[in-house]
Amino acid sequence: KLPVCSRNSQSIGQHSEQYEEINGDIDFEIISKVLRKISIYLLGGIALLLILAGATVVFTVIAGSLQAIAYLTGLTYNEVNIILYFFMIPFTWVCLLDKYFRFHWLKILFGLLCAAFFILCDNFKLFSDNLFDVSVVFLQWFGHLNMNYYLASVVICVIVPIIVYALLFLLIKKRHGWNFPKPIFSRKIKLWIISGATLLLMILVLSFLFRNIIFINTFQYKMKHIVNQSTPINEEFIAYINRYCGAGSQYSREEIQDLSLTITADALEYTTHSPDIVNPNKLLQKGVTHCGGYSVFYAATFNYLIDKYGLQKDWKARAYAVEVYMFWQPVFPSHVFVVMENRRTGEKVTVDPTIYDFFYTPCVGITMF
Repeated sequence: KLPVCSRNSQSIGQHSEQYEEINGDIDFEIISKVLRKISIYLLGGIALLLILAGATVVFTVIAGSLQAIAYLTGLTYNEVNIILYFFMIPFTWVCLLDKYFRFHWLKILFGLLCAAFFILCDNFKLFSDNLFDVSVVFLQWFGHLNMNYYLASVVICVIVPIIVYALLFLLIKKRHGWNFPKPIFSRKIKLWIISGATLLLMILVLSFLFRNIIFINTFQYKMKHIVNQSTPINEEFIAYINRYCGAGSQYSREEIQDLSLTITADALEYTTHSPDIVNPNKLLQKGVTHCGGYSVFYAATFNYLIDKYGLQKDWKARAYAVEVYMFWQPVFPSHVFVVMENRRTGEKVTVDPTIYDFFYTPCVGITMF
């Protein structure tokens, strides 16, 4: 009987150890599932916000990300665009085609062509600027299909690549199956990865919600001079503004400020290649401009509405050329924004129509010196 009891006690001990391991696994799985659900809900919420906000927000997020990459790498915005959409993304497609055909010739050929191009290209910046301009013209052509520049950009630069990736993955799956390798990460590392991704998503959401506070505490504007704004607006410009004004409505300064930002963002699209136009009437006809045009257009719109609603004795908007500082270190030598000043009290309110069009933040309260 004693040996039997010994065997039973050993069996009970093994079961208890297994139970502890299972218990530990269950705890880990619960945490992992919760984090996965949080990540999915956050991603779904962000996707829903983007869908509700429209193509302009998607374009703004992507353009802002590419501008950040350009700033960190020292390249121009156009160069980053060309490298991403004409070199990096096509290279990933070529790699997937090689996986489909089970050889490496396509990626080798693509790599050799890219290497030859960069060796023979004397001025990549000029090449990028020219190709970017051609791309802009191509995207603007979709206006014939009732698609504005933002929507066309999202369709061609986001939706089409996703569709291409999906088709390539489906072709690979149909021919070879997925054949995924065994997991190389332990469960603990997976938990850290999921936690990090969740934290990153939360940071992105909070950054978007508090973007104005973040911006005005990150950047400072060094005043240089007032931009000339002597051209009066014509009847066409006035008619365009009045479309946005409710009949019989009375607006406050804050409401006029927000309305002027909306009108400016709807009328103009940003480009780095635009002549220095300070005539708001020509800007309305042209439809594309840089930061100087945005600010002149906004100032003209704001001043007209202020006059229309009887506040001209109190407020006036002017466009100012500035040098942009980041954490009190110079980063951009030339930029233009708007200062609205109360003639009676001397109060000054700042807005940046260009930044608003990209990030939906008016930059109210930016530090000036």
